Amino acid sequence: MLINKEIPTPARVFDATAEAVVDFGTRNAWNLPMGDAFEDVSARIGGLQPHLERHFGLTLADHEGPTLLMYPPGGFYEPHVDRAAGNGPHGAVRARRVSIVIFVNATRPQPQADEYAGGALTFYGLIDDPVWRDYGFAIDPAPGLLVAFPSHLRHEVTPVTAGDRYTIVDWFTA
Repeated sequence: MLINKEIPTPARVFDATAEAVVDFGTRNAWNLPMGDAFEDVSARIGGLQPHLERHFGLTLADHEGPTLLMYPPGGFYEPHVDRAAGNGPHGAVRARRVSIVIFVNATRPQPQADEYAGGALTFYGLIDDPVWRDYGFAIDPAPGLLVAFPSHLRHEVTPVTAGDRYTIVDWFTA
């Protein structure tokens, strides 16, 4: 794996202020540098735009650029949406329309080297029925799996129980 584990920075979240902040009570994840892979990964994600526009029935402007994330043991991200509503202070976050998650490493109950356990990407509100609104549906990931979903869809990353979970995330905007 071409991952530089020596220079992580805490992943931030948007709160009620105009700036993104580190809040380990909401999200325990780390940004890692992508190095030389950034341009190639960014170009490949950008190439998805016409397919995503057709699939979601949207006109998209661009994407923010990929971020490599590491969720260590105990790492998580509480249920949230990637798109800010209304006229809040987060212009770029308000413009998000399609979220992208690419799984880098494998998960299994008893992880080996470079694998992890836990850390499920779980979606809520997939069934339009009050009984099912708060029921979570988890993705069964594999390395290289790309998941694209509307940025207003509520989702979470459940706690990682072993190993480090690596994903690449990006957002297409309108």
